[in-house]
Amino acid sequence: MKRTICFIILLVINISLSVEFTAGQNSYGWERIYNSIYGIDGAYTNGNTTGTKLWIIRPVRNLLGTGYYDFIRYHESSNSWSPASHSIFKAVYYSYYIGYTISGYEYPPSFAVSSADTNFILVNTTVEHQGAPPYDKRLYYSYDNGLNRADIVDFQLKVFHALAINPRNDSICYASYGDSIVISDDRGVSWSRHSALAGFSGSLMINPTDTNILYAVDDSLWLSSNGGLDFHVASGKKFSNMIFINSGAVILAVSGKVLYASTDRGFTWAVRDSLAEIITAVDADPDNESIVYAGTSKGLYRSADSGYTFQLFNNAFSPSRKVIFLCKQPGANYVYAVTEEAVYKCWFSFLVNTNENSEALPLSFKLHQNYPNPFNPVTTITYDLPNSGFVTLKVYDMLGRQVKTLVNEMKTAGFHEAQFSAEKLPSGAYFYRLSVSSNAGEFVAVRKCIILK
Repeated sequence: MKRTICFIILLVINISLSVEFTAGQNSYGWERIYNSIYGIDGAYTNGNTTGTKLWIIRPVRNLLGTGYYDFIRYHESSNSWSPASHSIFKAVYYSYYIGYTISGYEYPPSFAVSSADTNFILVNTTVEHQGAPPYDKRLYYSYDNGLNRADIVDFQLKVFHALAINPRNDSICYASYGDSIVISDDRGVSWSRHSALAGFSGSLMINPTDTNILYAVDDSLWLSSNGGLDFHVASGKKFSNMIFINSGAVILAVSGKVLYASTDRGFTWAVRDSLAEIITAVDADPDNESIVYAGTSKGLYRSADSGYTFQLFNNAFSPSRKVIFLCKQPGANYVYAVTEEAVYKCWFSFLVNTNENSEALPLSFKLHQNYPNPFNPVTTITYDLPNSGFVTLKVYDMLGRQVKTLVNEMKTAGFHEAQFSAEKLPSGAYFYRLSVSSNAGEFVAVRKCIILK
């Protein structure tokens, strides 16, 4: 199976990019590598078999100023940008007259890049068309990273809501069309109806290690464990972001302000943590998958315990803070953060902007679920204090008997953790209780943990 590390881009840009990005790491711990005059309204990421993540963004207008609204790709070595995949993803301009002129740009409804061979791309797009309406939809495939494309004539005038390519065998492709899931076993050249999924118009994903498991992400999460032959509802939540960690065994998903996790490839889900703002982006570190990044309207958050607790990591992005996309590449000492106006490298050696320390403090008292859980013999308990206060953290057995005192002292405002060692305790369920006495009043919270020996 052919492998490649990144998109192959042969275009050369012959204009100055001085107004489009400003390089240089500043004292706030970020380097702005792209600044859009018109804004950024989308992003796409896909991992390949080497672990490298392929990511592109879509400014409201592209670098060339040609009017083609296109995804663009960053070149690390030259610190420059160019249209992705020879503009196979670009929007198509349309204009027609019905007593008055209607015109605009239409993006491809769906596309997918193979993880096994990133030269192979499927894209469902609009082609230039005379007359009204201007919706001449085609399905194209390219085997050379968009340099050339071929029309799949059997699927003219049809719109795929979603496309997905099997990451281990890219001859197998899935798409959603109308109320059907359709399948191809020849890289998209021919298709057949595979199963029904009434009313579905979301995205399709395939588990990277168990490719029989498919996810249809819409207002609910639909899951198939038999290669898409049938689906059942795995969660009633509307997930806006889903990422695979631990080689696909663990999935993190976002719904509103809450981060959910599944440790059984998506069959069941549980809450890991919630933030004060809506989570707009999430990604895991491929070098250390216990490190998880989350973006909100306030900036970039970081978790060191697989998403159970988050701390504000950088809120100094300028000119915009609202993070809409994140990408952590393997081997890098920074994470890419895309906001509504710019793209940044956020470096690990800096924490939040010291000019705004108040935002780095927790917004409320909170006792988090211990991690790991169940555990043997040591686990970590974290808690948040928006104000200084006298803190007690004690552990009790199922009969209410105190078995351990972990904290019994004054603590300053901030993010705190305590280690609970259960070497001398038997297996079973226990409870830990946090009590805080501060100028803001009294706070008490209790959580359950499991010792499993």
